[in-house]
Amino acid sequence: MGILIADIVQVDTIKNEAGTITTKGVLQVASATKTDTFTTTSTSNVDVTGMTVATLTPRDANSKFLIFGGVEWANSASGHVDFIQIVRIISGGATTDIAINTDSGTSAHATACGLHQINYELTGSPFSFLDSPATASDVTYKLQGRAGGNTMVVNRRGDGVDQGGVSSITVMEIQG
Repeated sequence: MGILIADIVQVDTIKNEAGTITTKGVLQVASATKTDTFTTTSTSNVDVTGMTVATLTPRDANSKFLIFGGVEWANSASGHVDFIQIVRIISGGATTDIAINTDSGTSAHATACGLHQINYELTGSPFSFLDSPATASDVTYKLQGRAGGNTMVVNRRGDGVDQGGVSSITVMEIQG
């Protein structure tokens, strides 16, 4: 057994210990890790720079994609809610917000919402979602963010002092 570190891993055949080819499993993995800082005052979704996963070509239209990761974030003032959204882009097709709260009583639909109660404090928000895009076309996933007030800050305290973090998004193609 060994350790493999790569941005993209594509597998054509998966065999178990007995050498039997399995028909289900992880087909490929791609990830993006952000180690620098991103800020926005936009109240509309904007791309979080460095948080777009390389384009994946599904094995077939039955493939599913497991998306997971986490965001370290803060706000420049207390009492503001910021939002993170997973977005799916299908080559030659639609761009879709996925993994969102669809409750009709909720005014802000997002993958993750962070209420920053203490001035500037950095908090972490993990996320995971199993997507079924039903396409054999290239698929790209990315994170977008928007501020609920003042400035949303990713990977750093809201006042720019002291604490820092790392954010990431990983996508695994699972054979359907």
